[in-house]
Amino acid sequence: PGFAEEAAIVRETFDLHFRKGWGGKRIADLLNRRGVRSPQGKQWSQHQVEVIYEQEVYTGRSVGNRTSSAIYHERKASAPKRVILDAAIQATAVNIPVRQRPISEWFVQDQPRMENFLDPELRKLAMAEHERLWARRGDIDREKKSKSRHQASDYLLSGILHAKQDGESLVGALCGRVGKKVRYYRHRRGNRDYIKGGIYSRMVQAKPLEDAVVKLVSELLMTDVGLRDRIMTAIKAESARAVDGEPLAELQQRREQVKRRTILIVSKLDDETLADAKPELDRLKIERRSLDEQIAAAESANAMRMIDPGAVADAVLAQLRQMAQNVGQMPIFALRQLIAAVVGSVVIDMETKAVEVQMMVPLDENFLGGHVEGKAMRLVGTSASSTSDETHPIIRVELGISTAESAAWAAGRVTTAGGRHSADQGVARPEPQTP
Repeated sequence: PGFAEEAAIVRETFDLHFRKGWGGKRIADLLNRRGVRSPQGKQWSQHQVEVIYEQEVYTGRSVGNRTSSAIYHERKASAPKRVILDAAIQATAVNIPVRQRPISEWFVQDQPRMENFLDPELRKLAMAEHERLWARRGDIDREKKSKSRHQASDYLLSGILHAKQDGESLVGALCGRVGKKVRYYRHRRGNRDYIKGGIYSRMVQAKPLEDAVVKLVSELLMTDVGLRDRIMTAIKAESARAVDGEPLAELQQRREQVKRRTILIVSKLDDETLADAKPELDRLKIERRSLDEQIAAAESANAMRMIDPGAVADAVLAQLRQMAQNVGQMPIFALRQLIAAVVGSVVIDMETKAVEVQMMVPLDENFLGGHVEGKAMRLVGTSASSTSDETHPIIRVELGISTAESAAWAAGRVTTAGGRHSADQGVARPEPQTP
């Protein structure tokens, strides 16, 4: 069973991360402030905490054979499996990159003694998040990791709340007496260029604004009758962009020729003369990446032609409705992800405190899930290379634009019930109403 004190630290780490959405850095800082030492007797680091809450054995199962950096052979149940490694990587890479192996090759084993280590609800949350974590790591088309340093904060609108005057984003701030501090959003200029009475020195109370935005998103997702038609229109428009290019078979044949030429160069030259061939290898590497992108675009175009816009629109709409119903029960990190996905921007006038919220439904793989086979919704012509720095664009369907005065937001009176809706543009402008 282990030491009770150490087990308590692990359980608290899981609770803080999976229930409250805290990140590794924030948890490490908390443990260090308490004077809790790491297993090495030193202060905790962010990585040490992340290793703990990403470790699946605490949920009652262990997984092996998930990744590999083998050069020639890798472990398999019956016999070693030969690795087919790109010849250019094998010849030029200082370290072989770690790659995720197919799920069918993983070794998954239940650990009955650890099954009750976490409470049932927390165990379920952790297992579901672990599944999403590894599915994302295995997706070569995943978006870049956010560089925000405040992803685990309690401020739902971080990164999407902007000032109307100059477009700069507002940041979170705690103000008030010790033990009674209140969350606000403030303009950065109010801190670095403070002017008494200036508009940039004003702050916006966080909770009323966040509650109103969450309520608005939930109501619009549940009541927008024209959303299905706009989703179908976006899907049809994207399908129409899937124009014919070079046939897929010819692209694959050219890709195979580049591969054979690379192998031939590497196999015929020794270490001394291989350096002389490096320019040619680099040229082949660039050509290979370009062909990979064209092949991915051709496959995407083929998949787009097979899509039933009506069925996909129904599936996406059902998912949105379900999310809207569960807003009240979502943990803070899940709610933050929903707001970041659906709310395009929140613009506030620093002088009048009037607010405008723009909401968009992103038709990316997080929303489409398994409703579309393959990578059908990836925009045609974008890169599929795992080494590319390009981030795939996302199709967005306008959900609505809402405006309200700050007094109505603060009083919680903003509602879509009496809002004016325009079916052709999907614009909703809710008006303040008396409770």
